[in-house]
Amino acid sequence: MRTSMDGQSQRIFNALEPGTIFPIHRHQNTSETVIVLWGAMREDFYNDNGELAASYILKAGTDNFILQVPVGQWHTLTCLESDTILFNAKNRTYSPVSIDDILIKSLNNHKC
Repeated sequence: MRTSMDGQSQRIFNALEPGTIFPIHRHQNTSETVIVLWGAMREDFYNDNGELAASYILKAGTDNFILQVPVGQWHTLTCLESDTILFNAKNRTYSPVSIDDILIKSLNNHKC
């Protein structure tokens, strides 16, 4: 959802199913806005040691359907309902998450 590759923001729709795996990761140069348009999900925040710091249930059609992930916050999500649709927005141009921004142990331990 950009007009060019030089666009200064990212906007994307994600369609998710239970069992979709997102490793624990962070974005060091941008915050992230997550809006649940359909279905439900849980967003988990972690500290630098990979320990769970907070969990948020987001569900379309409720008061809890939107969340701001702060810059540098370790996080992941778990899809809770089939056919969940999210809208994500970041305030920087796209750049892939580097290996330094993924908690490697989460690849072995994290289950969605």
